[in-house]
Amino acid sequence: MGRVSAPVRNDSAGRSGSNGEAPLRLAVLLLPQFTLSAFSLFLDPVRLASDERDGSRQIRCNWRVMTLNGLPVRSSCGVEMYPTANKFEYKDIDWLVVVGGLTQTPVHDDDRVLDIIRDAAAHDVRIIGLCTGVFSMAAAGILGGEACCVSWFHRDEFVSRYDVADVDTTRLFRFGKRHVTCAGGVGAAHVSLEIIRQKFGDDAAEKCSGIMLMPQYWAHDMEQPMAQLLGVRSTKVRDALRYMEARIDEPLRMPDVADVAGVSVRQLERLFSAHLGRSPRNAMTLLRMKKACNYLAETDLPIIEIALACGFPSPSHFAVTFKDAFGMPPSEYRRQRC
Repeated sequence: MGRVSAPVRNDSAGRSGSNGEAPLRLAVLLLPQFTLSAFSLFLDPVRLASDERDGSRQIRCNWRVMTLNGLPVRSSCGVEMYPTANKFEYKDIDWLVVVGGLTQTPVHDDDRVLDIIRDAAAHDVRIIGLCTGVFSMAAAGILGGEACCVSWFHRDEFVSRYDVADVDTTRLFRFGKRHVTCAGGVGAAHVSLEIIRQKFGDDAAEKCSGIMLMPQYWAHDMEQPMAQLLGVRSTKVRDALRYMEARIDEPLRMPDVADVAGVSVRQLERLFSAHLGRSPRNAMTLLRMKKACNYLAETDLPIIEIALACGFPSPSHFAVTFKDAFGMPPSEYRRQRC
């Protein structure tokens, strides 16, 4: 597997910025099987903001990379990263960035991770959860009832693990009163650029985003590109689909869906027909079928539990609907994909 050394602190580390301001100070905790893109997309704007052009010296920003045991940690793509810090110290940092990745590992609920997050928060350090780093923030109990941003791809697993009242799968990231949650992907870069904008101003953020070829660096309202929304231009249809997807296990009333979209039921039907070529109820059934396919192929849940999790009142109703859609019963679909 490839191995990459993390950025090494140089002689400039710890100095004040060129105009005497206090530097931006960060510690990045890489969890086992972390997502490499989330880490690199977050850190690259920081190193660009830290120095003139792209010199990468730690002048205006200081950062260090940590792992749970002080040893190299492997990312989900197999690349290993080496830490630049051996100890967890929070007295001299502004932000602790927790980078998660694969959810199959139990590391998100590891006591070592939770202790680090809680200890940092107790020292008034703000926490950023990138990708499934949000899982560990929820497990540590530091979200304080605030809405948190989670990838639509991981929503079901997140909700099944943690008792968090408000889970946002619409935006790329959220800045809470104390902490930041981010769905991952390109959202990691947007979080970094927003922190740079708040610390150093618009010009610094524009410089970084320009070098990275990212013109929109403070896009708080950028939507997560759910697969169901690809090519859907109508914001009202997108709002309705997001509402449906988030409540896929519940019986839905079309007047409620229409209210979320801000239109009448009749207008909602016209919009769905124009943008998707199908009715809202048919679109809801399609969402449920896609979710059922994922459960059948990727889990060993009993079919009765899958039926309930996808909003069907009974296994028989689920079986009939599934066979109509795919030409085979759920059990046969599972056999062919296992």
